[in-house]
Amino acid sequence: MEVDVLVVDYGYGDVKYLFEDGNKLVKKKFPNAVSRVNRFLNNSDFTGDSTIRYLNREWIVGDEAAVHSPITTRNFDYLVKYSPLLTAKIMLDHNIEKINFITTGVALTDFFRNEELKKALKAFSFNEKAVSIEDIFVYPQGFGIYLDYCHKTGEREKEVLIIDIGYNTLDIGYVNKEGKFSTSKSRAYSNDGVVKIVQGLEQFIRKEITPIQLNEQDIKEALENKEIRIAGKSYDLSSTINELSEEYAEYVMSKLSSDYADILLKARKVIFAGGGANYVKDSIKEKWENIFIPEEAEFANVRGYYYGIKGGLNG
Repeated sequence: MEVDVLVVDYGYGDVKYLFEDGNKLVKKKFPNAVSRVNRFLNNSDFTGDSTIRYLNREWIVGDEAAVHSPITTRNFDYLVKYSPLLTAKIMLDHNIEKINFITTGVALTDFFRNEELKKALKAFSFNEKAVSIEDIFVYPQGFGIYLDYCHKTGEREKEVLIIDIGYNTLDIGYVNKEGKFSTSKSRAYSNDGVVKIVQGLEQFIRKEITPIQLNEQDIKEALENKEIRIAGKSYDLSSTINELSEEYAEYVMSKLSSDYADILLKARKVIFAGGGANYVKDSIKEKWENIFIPEEAEFANVRGYYYGIKGGLNG
């Protein structure tokens, strides 16, 4: 199959993507987890069809990698190095032979390095197959959320504050009164995303359930499932996650009130999206009348990137 436009959000928690397959829009996600097959680790039995050969090594990617000694996903260098491998998984999962165009987003803290990501994706190889992409377009992280909102409402709203709560970063964007994405009024906070809830949950599990150190993907899975199984026994984490989510929502609102007080007063709309929006929506939706949270908030960026490319809404 040939795909004209592949839209990908190479998030630090999950990889979200979509593309057109005939008249159908395919939209999926998988954990941003990669693990190199190593004869001395517990993933040495992965061979052949279950692995991807990349950089002269065998790798497992996604759900399987998440539970087999995954590489820590914490910085932009990781995305540059492994984005081709993550793209290879998408291609293999959907029998994609050729991609003409990739559009994606980069966090504001790393946007000055977006050419590195473009170069990595422009030409790569896996499983002895050479891949060449005609062009790569990179949006500032969070702008896709705005484009998604414009598509849903049919309006190009101005003076909009965008809070994109990703796994690692908390990106805050602003569309000014001219309807342009304002770089000077936008900023990103590293290690201020959902990872703060993950860290709090890890502390709780180590203190109240088991002193054994679990890997990050184990905690992330426990957060999503609201439970964890240790030595055959299941532990309900719902109340703890609710408490952590409320505290995190207060943290985000406090940051907005202190760093964006002037903009909050005049913003026509404050959009919360990204995967982290699911954890704060119950605590913040009644705070201000101008708050908007889209459905399937974690896919808002990729939807917006797609609408932007297809409709020419590029800011």
